Amino acid sequence: MGVLILYNSNINKYEVMRLKKESKRYVNIKFLDVMKLDIPFDLELFRDYKVVFFYTRTLGRDSYILASELEGIGKIVINKNFGVFQHLDKTLMYMILSKHGVRIPKFVKIYNIKSIRGVLKLGFPLVVKHVSKHRGTHVRLIKSKEELKTFVRNAKRKISSYLFQEYIDYNYDLRVIFIGNNVVGVMKRVISGDFRANISRGGVGSCFEIDNKIKEITMLVARSLKMQVGSIDILIDKNGNYYVIDAHNIFQFKGFERYTKINVANEIIKYLKSLI
Repeated sequence: MGVLILYNSNINKYEVMRLKKESKRYVNIKFLDVMKLDIPFDLELFRDYKVVFFYTRTLGRDSYILASELEGIGKIVINKNFGVFQHLDKTLMYMILSKHGVRIPKFVKIYNIKSIRGVLKLGFPLVVKHVSKHRGTHVRLIKSKEELKTFVRNAKRKISSYLFQEYIDYNYDLRVIFIGNNVVGVMKRVISGDFRANISRGGVGSCFEIDNKIKEITMLVARSLKMQVGSIDILIDKNGNYYVIDAHNIFQFKGFERYTKINVANEIIKYLKSLI
């Protein structure tokens, strides 16, 4: 029995290339482009594999269906079906994290463009982000009531696709990658010409020491979201408070490998093989 990694050949090309390269050190690791799958899913395609790793969100909510079917026939799914499903919408993720005592920025989601009273309570500036987009895309800073009204008016019926968050003043944030019960490494990301610190948005990275607080927060997030392989972003404000601003079951690690010198791809492959 082997490991099957689901991916999309058009997305995260660097990461997929790295996973394929590192997988050559091992036996019985195969890759399947999800663009070749049809619904209903042919479970015979998964017969020879004990572990299935979802490294794609291309299937959308159908990922939940496939993951559930695979677990139903005894496969080990990474991340588990709930972990695969919930990251399609940040709203659910934030609600779960808050329920489990994880500190997150205050947020508001509205369904009617006339219901901005709750958003105004967040104060200005505030951050607006799309509920299902990642890598800092569809994220903007709103600095005034007039700017907010313009955004809401332009969004119209799509307003429920956005979350409004309080803005946390900070100098840097941390990208933490965890695999199994271990924190693999931490990358510090410093703002560079933008309020976002994403490496893909021009942020500058460096290696950061793992401490007990980072481990504690990371493992709490992993348990809360039922994730075995993933990354989280921790923002540290001017007073030293830690806020979890995002969690990812599908994450880029090109910048992480470059700045930390950690072989993330091999760590993932080793973990998947250990489950057989």
